[in-house]
Amino acid sequence: MERDRWLLVERLYHAALDRTKGEQEIFLKEACKNDEELRHEVESLLGYQQKAAAFIESPALEVAAQLLTKEEIEKDSSTALSAGTTISHYRIIEKIGAGGMGKSIAPTTRDWVAT
Repeated sequence: MERDRWLLVERLYHAALDRTKGEQEIFLKEACKNDEELRHEVESLLGYQQKAAAFIESPALEVAAQLLTKEEIEKDSSTALSAGTTISHYRIIEKIGAGGMGKSIAPTTRDWVAT
């Protein structure tokens, strides 16, 4: 595709991003007239934009915290995060304290060997 054509695709793409999905269809119909290839190219880019926007909606740390919380709730609360419990590659050695916003624990990694 020639440079001028790509610049037109880019201009239409950015102009369409500022519109709702229904408005995008009307805008592209008017802007592209009978150029179906141009319209298809811009619609393709808009489709990828929508997929990319939903790709990572939450940070990984937030998701991990939610999973751990869900796991803890599903377990009997008296055994959750107790000595010997394994989470990922950590093993809980002992509970240090609890209160306020949570529990404090002393973890170790699986490959650590006490001497």
